[in-house]
Amino acid sequence: MEFKTTAATFDTNDDPEDVIDRLVKAREELPYVKGQDYVVIRTLFSASKVAIQLGVQKFQPKPVGLKVSSSTKTSVGKPHNSLVKILKHCQLDFIRDLIVQDGLAPIVFECRDRWASVRSLDVSNNNLELFPKDLFTRFPFLKVLRLDGNKLTTLPALNSLTMLREFHAANNQIATVPVDLVEDLALEVLSLEYNRLTKLHIKFKNLSKLRVLKLLENPIETLPRLNKSSSQQFLSIANVQINRNVVTGRVDVEVKEASSSYFASIVGSKATQKGKAFNAFLSLIFRSEESRNALLISAVARIACMGPEYSAAIVGVDGALILPKLMSHWTDTPSFSISTGAVNQLIHFVCSTNVTLVHHASRTLAQLCSVPHLARSVLCEAVFDTILKLIQVSDKGCPKHSSKGRISASFKTE
Repeated sequence: MEFKTTAATFDTNDDPEDVIDRLVKAREELPYVKGQDYVVIRTLFSASKVAIQLGVQKFQPKPVGLKVSSSTKTSVGKPHNSLVKILKHCQLDFIRDLIVQDGLAPIVFECRDRWASVRSLDVSNNNLELFPKDLFTRFPFLKVLRLDGNKLTTLPALNSLTMLREFHAANNQIATVPVDLVEDLALEVLSLEYNRLTKLHIKFKNLSKLRVLKLLENPIETLPRLNKSSSQQFLSIANVQINRNVVTGRVDVEVKEASSSYFASIVGSKATQKGKAFNAFLSLIFRSEESRNALLISAVARIACMGPEYSAAIVGVDGALILPKLMSHWTDTPSFSISTGAVNQLIHFVCSTNVTLVHHASRTLAQLCSVPHLARSVLCEAVFDTILKLIQVSDKGCPKHSSKGRISASFKTE
């Protein structure tokens, strides 16, 4: 392609306005067509002189996105010579977003040794049974990686992708993931929905920038240690989605209709979901020591506000853990059973140093107590005695309070 140029030379001590005039005149001498050409500037200089060369080249669009798919199903690894020939004649040096579908991922990967410009890679729905081993070396600067809808059963550690910010691997058959899956990454989004995970030992607490965590419809038996950062905006776990509005702080909770037999057996049919729809979610939260999470408890507060049957579901959580600090007060009361563990934990959260956690735990307890038959379960003598002791401890620790200002109360049960 022809490269048309002109130049302007001047001394370093020349008048700047005169230099600008000469540059403008040189620019006007170029056969520049607006919308079709662009000006290339090259500078040469010595100790006393500067030369600026202006050139005109035809504008050539540089593709930044590429989607490769097939109208017919392609077997993984099947030769596709015509596709390879096409890609080798394409300008791929500036591709930032690459989408490959229909089993074509291995073919596209091998077209280049290194896709250094790619920042977002989507290889969903490629029938992949194994994680592509060459992905780390071919795509070293990925920020977003999508592997949804494949047949993966496990995943490797991803920490060699140091720029990774989003990882999606929903709708696979993943049963195990390594503890260091996303270790040392500044990950913001992690999606592992609709898999077969029963245990999740990922160190979420170290992911301070994690905004979105999707674990919907995994048969998780124990709540993982979640990140307690205020940046958390979205969480899906069991059959529930929790979404926090970053502007207003409002938390919305939604039950997703079970698509697997595991959750269908727990949640039941649509007709019986009311009051029981959150059972799997509540049980997972309150039978774990890791429930001290502001977003989770704000969701519980929201559930309590949905109606008396939902409040009853919270009080009656099966298998809820009783925290040891209150155990001694409760075991002396025959009317208490293991199902009161949810209330026990909420009272503990009221004593937390986390203001948000205190707020939502208090809201939940207040809502539970607004239902008469639940109030008797929540504010029984043992719990009330515990609250008084907590108040007295707080009172003793405050030098401004005198003994005259101490709180006293009596409680009568029917």
